[in-house]
Amino acid sequence: MSLTNLPTELLHQICGYLEPSEWCALRLTCQVLHKKSREAFADQFFKSTCMLITQDGLNDLEQFTTNEFIRTHVQELVIVPVLFEAENNMDIGRFKTTFHALQDYEQYQAAVAEHRHILDSGVFEDTITRCVAQFENLAMIGLQSLTMSYRVAGPKRYTPRCLGLRSLERRVPCSRRGIQLYIQRRHRLDFARAHSMVLSVLLKAFVACNRPLRKIDMCNDFHLGCTAAAFMIPESTQQSLIPLVQELEALHLCQLAETPEDHSLSFMHTILVEAAPSLKSLAFGQWCPNQSMSPHSLISLAERVSFRRLRELHLCWVEITYSSFEKLLRTAQPTLRILSIHHVNLSYKFMPSSVPSEPNSAENVKKTEITEREMVQAWRCIWNTIRDELSLTCLSLHQLGCYGFQVKVQEGIGRASIENPDASYNSAYTDISIHEWIDKLYARALTWKRGMFLPWGKW
Repeated sequence: MSLTNLPTELLHQICGYLEPSEWCALRLTCQVLHKKSREAFADQFFKSTCMLITQDGLNDLEQFTTNEFIRTHVQELVIVPVLFEAENNMDIGRFKTTFHALQDYEQYQAAVAEHRHILDSGVFEDTITRCVAQFENLAMIGLQSLTMSYRVAGPKRYTPRCLGLRSLERRVPCSRRGIQLYIQRRHRLDFARAHSMVLSVLLKAFVACNRPLRKIDMCNDFHLGCTAAAFMIPESTQQSLIPLVQELEALHLCQLAETPEDHSLSFMHTILVEAAPSLKSLAFGQWCPNQSMSPHSLISLAERVSFRRLRELHLCWVEITYSSFEKLLRTAQPTLRILSIHHVNLSYKFMPSSVPSEPNSAENVKKTEITEREMVQAWRCIWNTIRDELSLTCLSLHQLGCYGFQVKVQEGIGRASIENPDASYNSAYTDISIHEWIDKLYARALTWKRGMFLPWGKW
């Protein structure tokens, strides 16, 4: 049967397996195919639009607004806030493996200077404000990172489509591996500040056109986060934003606190509280780079938040008390089906009678005797709550901790492996119930490795 005779829905599914160049070539071969695949092509390549903060990236985005067909299909805008993984001051020695080292280095310096000028001069904010107003179906925003690393990883590695990326590669040939790109510990705060500034621009643009939001993604799976202290949103704009987040369905709220008692986190907590009743998916992280976070802000947050539709909850890089953790789980209990707990540290002992007077004090933590059995039992109580009160279909456990000590967990009865600290359950791939699976979890605390898995430990 000819492709032109296939039902439109089936044709769309087949084309979804094609590479962009293959799909374009196929559409050019036949006018009928071109028309029948028009909507699917737009959904595949324009529905979610990613861009670098370069002049070419901004120009491409503005060109999208001039095309009515493309403009109406853009529903999500994802922005890469930093170039070269925040390595903005590399010396020429990093380019010595390329044949044209000096030329590449000069192009790198020019790209960094252009990027900074766009951000500092207000060009970026003006352009984004205009474009957001013209993309009438835009309701989802996100921040992305590490786009350039996809290119240096090799030609067969998947590369996300990103406006401005191809022209930047032509200027600075990262594909030759001349620049070794990676995130260093000292750059994480730079990432967080850049993410905060870009997110501020996006949120102000939505307030300017009074557009409700359905999705906010503050970072990708690297959990680099935003720092609330770097948000540039006036209080009046914050108040105008609140009604626009009350229909949010997906929120990735990842915050980097610059101090253990960072009170500037309260505004982002307010967004979560206001959006909670409508949320279907929540990814939450909150951490301080070099020391343990104070648990007080999460205690308050757990008491204020109320979920009604939440199906997915992903916790990563969180220090939380046992009682606050239970409150979060119980408020999501009616609808929660997917739960992931990664790099989560219980900052109180689980027995109320054993809580020290100042739980965030490192001195008190040292003075309080905590046995391996108590640390494992703390997590066992959490798992029992999950087993008895939730109806999960998927559960993922990775790098758990109690009082900063690692708690290794393994599926089935046996010795927990230090090399494989993960355990995951998916009802679609097993015949046993989650109740049986949790009962068979084995865990042990590694009291000689304190803080190694935490944000303020070794990365």
